[in-house]
Amino acid sequence: MFDLTPTIDYLNKNYPSIHALKIYKIKHTNINSKNFLVVSEHHNYVLRSFANSDNQRMEKICKILSFCIRNNINVIEPVMNKNNEFVDNKHSSYLIRFYEGDFFSGKERQLTEFAKSVALLHKVLKTIKIRLKNDYEQQYYKLLNEKEFEIIKNTIRRKSSLQTHDKLVYKNIRMLNDTTEFIENNKNNDHKFVQLTHSDLHPKNVLYYREKPVILDFDTMRRSSLIDDIAFGSFRFSIFRSVKKFTIKNDMKKFLNSYLLSNNLKIEFEDEEYFLKKMILKRINYILRNRYFHDSNLWILDLQKHMTSLKLAYSIFK
Repeated sequence: MFDLTPTIDYLNKNYPSIHALKIYKIKHTNINSKNFLVVSEHHNYVLRSFANSDNQRMEKICKILSFCIRNNINVIEPVMNKNNEFVDNKHSSYLIRFYEGDFFSGKERQLTEFAKSVALLHKVLKTIKIRLKNDYEQQYYKLLNEKEFEIIKNTIRRKSSLQTHDKLVYKNIRMLNDTTEFIENNKNNDHKFVQLTHSDLHPKNVLYYREKPVILDFDTMRRSSLIDDIAFGSFRFSIFRSVKKFTIKNDMKKFLNSYLLSNNLKIEFEDEEYFLKKMILKRINYILRNRYFHDSNLWILDLQKHMTSLKLAYSIFK
């Protein structure tokens, strides 16, 4: 539940360095947060207020972002309050600098510049000693096992009338089982290049400010293999540019090659298969657990998109 409707007085009292002049509520699709544009004398800012947030975790994330800024990494910049902290614990909110810019438009140069930015970000994140709880690794994302798939299949069979998502799941349940088996058989890959990662890189989480990428939205930051970011990030940027599997594969390779120029690690394109399939499968599992075990349609509209992505992943790594 949100309890913050900021005023000019609140902002200037808690953030005396910004000299706020006006406040506007920002419309957006995240039901778990409220955002406000703060206009000040010299810069604009965004005040973010979250429901059900872990304030300690968010404070750590802001400290990490501040460290990245000091090391010349283009990420969102948090602002310290009067208590020399980033998060207002009473209201579960924090302030970040606002950036004017454009989202990814599909240009190849934007893709390669983003790859370079991710590589430099990873190099700095590797040096940080702050520990984060892996909120992303919650129960709903865990891989479904064979018994659970059988329950889902039987649940669909017993239905008198099938909805679109039921038909989609039943048609592709063999692929989901096979992908689960592939992930289980290659779990050792999880230990490669483990460090802090962004974990949700996609075109709407990158803003091109003065032609340079600024990486946004670190709420799901966690410890994982940095190949997670490379594989899933490059895939989501590449499918924005084209729906053709050959072009997607080439763009992902271009991304990796650009990344390795700034962070020279022993990573081959084939190493990405495991991480890409795992990231897509986890999102499908999240939807299926909600739908068939908790009677919830949360993110059900994304199911078709994730199924299509998983099929693409198979065609790319044939």
